[in-house]
Amino acid sequence: MEAISREVKEESSIIKELDPLFNPTSVAVIGATDNREKWGYWTFCSIVESFKGRKYAVNISGKDVLGYKSYRRITEIPGKVDLAVFVIPAQNVLPVMEDCVEKGVKAAILITAGFQETGEEGRKLQNEVVKIARKGGIRIVGPNCMGLWSASSNLKAFMLPLPVLDGPLGFVTQGGNVGVSILRMAYDRNIGFHKYVSCGATADLQIEDYIEYFGYDPKIKVVLAYIEGLNDGRRFMEKVRKIAKRKPIIVLKSGRTEAAAKAIKSHVGALAGSDKVYDSAFKEVGVIRVDTVEELLDVGVGFLTQPLPRGRNVAILTGGGSYGVICADACEINGLNVVKLPDWVVEELNKILPPRWSHGNPVDPAGDRNLHYYLQIPDILLRLGEVDSLIFMGFGGFYRFAFFMNVKIDGVELPENYEEFSRFIEEYSINLLLQWKRKYGKPVVTTTFHESESKLKNGVYHYSSPERAVKVLAKLVEYKEFLEKESSKKL
Repeated sequence: MEAISREVKEESSIIKELDPLFNPTSVAVIGATDNREKWGYWTFCSIVESFKGRKYAVNISGKDVLGYKSYRRITEIPGKVDLAVFVIPAQNVLPVMEDCVEKGVKAAILITAGFQETGEEGRKLQNEVVKIARKGGIRIVGPNCMGLWSASSNLKAFMLPLPVLDGPLGFVTQGGNVGVSILRMAYDRNIGFHKYVSCGATADLQIEDYIEYFGYDPKIKVVLAYIEGLNDGRRFMEKVRKIAKRKPIIVLKSGRTEAAAKAIKSHVGALAGSDKVYDSAFKEVGVIRVDTVEELLDVGVGFLTQPLPRGRNVAILTGGGSYGVICADACEINGLNVVKLPDWVVEELNKILPPRWSHGNPVDPAGDRNLHYYLQIPDILLRLGEVDSLIFMGFGGFYRFAFFMNVKIDGVELPENYEEFSRFIEEYSINLLLQWKRKYGKPVVTTTFHESESKLKNGVYHYSSPERAVKVLAKLVEYKEFLEKESSKKL
């Protein structure tokens, strides 16, 4: 009971502190300008185009900006200001932060660079800015960041216009360019974020603070993070462990090499720390670590679209023998077990597949063109108690390839027009896939050999290679095992 009470207090505390940042009623851009060559123009544009609350331009010139009245100082604004976004030179931030304290501002985004990443003088200036902000209870994002997105307030407080969709992901990134790249990749693949923040040098709010806030947001199902360095590893572990028990946290941590560690220090002024220590700490608290930007998004989508597997045993259905071999290799490398099929399953598959099929796992129909029978195979494999997950390769390719193969589905009259046929097969296949997952409660991870990328549609996403699909499945297993380990501690 005491533990529950403490968690409720922690939840209410972090929400109270960060809500003015992600759910403000009014925003002021300090350094807003009509000059398209300055970041103040694009930052104000982003906010004007998205945010429905009160928007204020602050510029020492006092000239109107994009048709909005401009104020020389934030203290001159007649209404209250919840959030201040700084797009001014670093040397001008200190007195303006004093004004923000006087105005009663609750949160600030310092897009401005030129602080601790520049050396000792920059560090001193940064510390002074934080000291003043804390005097007024202002929480700071950054400095040296690229802003944030909050679907709950429709706020794009970005330093440049970025396309972003609402969705069930939360994302905190220490690298602005990495964040932009992932937002762009996600947008192209129909993947959305409910909250996103580029946290920069983390002078005040730390990465774990955002993860904790995302953890208590019911609209966020999976948390992503790009980390270069932590200021307080023990604090990170304490906060993140609690959230990892509630929802998956997937982290891309750079700085594995000495060269990268040096680059991190010059970028955000953080110490990268020992990579082995990070690996160990992440495993202990349930963080799922990935190796690439692509894998970060892949695994995030995997957790959104798949149930957790019961174990490491895998069945593979492939449209070609060579890809089956590649997939089996990837499974073993990633700690998954390609199970031997029982004799009765082989006999059942013999009834619907040509004699030349592989007679084992991976299941390769060896060019059989009867799509109706082909789509019965997953149901047979998923019925097996020995099978925890299915990797279905070539799934997305049905939409196009099946037409030219003149495939048949028993009892179904297929359209003769290519476009209509493709749409029909896509819908037919997706419905089957969703039925299998609901019926058996097992992951069915799919790949396509005929598209470079897929789009998330109706809870279905096809990976472009078996290696990518297998890595996602391995991370699902890793998280499942963490939850089981934590659960056993309570017994």
